[in-house]
Amino acid sequence: MRAFAYCDGEQIQIECCLSEAALAAFSAALVDLGKSPASCSATCQSSDASPLFKGLKAMLRGIWGRTWKSPGLEAALKKIFAARTNLEGQKSRLIDALQQIVTALRQVMKDSVVKEGYSCIGQYPFNFRIIMSKCTTPIPLLEFQKMDRELPHFASIIARHGRITEAEMDAKGIMSINATASRQLPKNQRVLHQERAVVLTAADSIAKYRDYQREREMAPVLAAQRQADRQRAKEAREAKAAVAKVAQEAKAAELKAKKDAKAAEKRRWEGLTSDEQKAETSAKRRRTRELKAAAHVPAITAMQENEPPLPQLPVDDDYYEFGGDLFAMDWADL
Repeated sequence: MRAFAYCDGEQIQIECCLSEAALAAFSAALVDLGKSPASCSATCQSSDASPLFKGLKAMLRGIWGRTWKSPGLEAALKKIFAARTNLEGQKSRLIDALQQIVTALRQVMKDSVVKEGYSCIGQYPFNFRIIMSKCTTPIPLLEFQKMDRELPHFASIIARHGRITEAEMDAKGIMSINATASRQLPKNQRVLHQERAVVLTAADSIAKYRDYQREREMAPVLAAQRQADRQRAKEAREAKAAVAKVAQEAKAAELKAKKDAKAAEKRRWEGLTSDEQKAETSAKRRRTRELKAAAHVPAITAMQENEPPLPQLPVDDDYYEFGGDLFAMDWADL
């Protein structure tokens, strides 16, 4: 025989309940711990639905007319608050308030109140119709009957895995009343405190929470790494921009130097006399012709080197060499 307990399922509660010490205590006591769906404690938790809160509030409103001071409790609370330096000036008021709450709970917390909390929400004795009547969205009768028939199937799933996935409910044709389901991550894939009702002490839930803890621990490291990557990328962009700026400035300086040289040459030319300009122009033309001629000679030499050799002509009395060329002469024509 195992016992079942549950909590609201807020992150701070899950963090305490799934600590190694708490899990060991639950295991030793044969207690399975669950959490209710998010934002559903008023309809799914007996402590919220029972007359306990109403009776507690009524008792606290008239607490000043009762004896609520407890020397033993007050001494214990003072010892607890002694180490809290951030509550100076508030400790006395908090100690009185806690004594009042404890006194009111002792007066209100009766067996009948506890049992009524479970029966009014249909948890014990189990009444599926009462449970589903707490849903704020009307459920058609045929859908309700389908859910009722599939209860044993889903009970076996949650007993094995500690949760029921969206896909498992879709497979059985269970209606979805979440209008934005197509735009949201399925509830069973969200972080633990945002899921539907789950068994927190199930192996799958513990493993999922440990993964979540590791992600939270790594979050600052990953954030720092991303920041470092962004800083490196920024520095690379700045270095590239600086190189481009230097190149642009060098190009601009080169163009300016050429422009200044051209302007200086223009001023020098304009300062020459007409004869000096003509003489300079003639000299430039002469240099140009000499350069062209010098460039033309190697080209002719290269062409001659690539041509086949000329045939050897016979040399006799009928041939005379003149000016480097051979001319045939017919003496009969003289």
